[in-house]
Amino acid sequence: MSAFYFKLIHGEPVACGWEEACALLMNPEDRLICFNRLVNGFQIRTSFNVIDIDPLRSAEPRLWSTLVESPDGTQRVLDRYVSQEYALTGHLRITGFLHLCGKL
Repeated sequence: MSAFYFKLIHGEPVACGWEEACALLMNPEDRLICFNRLVNGFQIRTSFNVIDIDPLRSAEPRLWSTLVESPDGTQRVLDRYVSQEYALTGHLRITGFLHLCGKL
């Protein structure tokens, strides 16, 4: 069985226990790796999740996600990632798309 809770050490995920995970989950701003507020009202946040959202996987844990909040307050998770590098790339792609088209 693989780990379920993770923390970052020098940008790399390392398994951790429930108590450490709780402390990380209580501080969402500490887990934020990218944030953009666009002039069209969209907000894009990419964060480290702490919890593996796909624990039954056969590959690496998905520990980062990009959430988009539309001007009306609706929130959607648009993508999930297995590394911080993929998360940053995904964040930039989503930000560019919303900047150009202005809607989901």
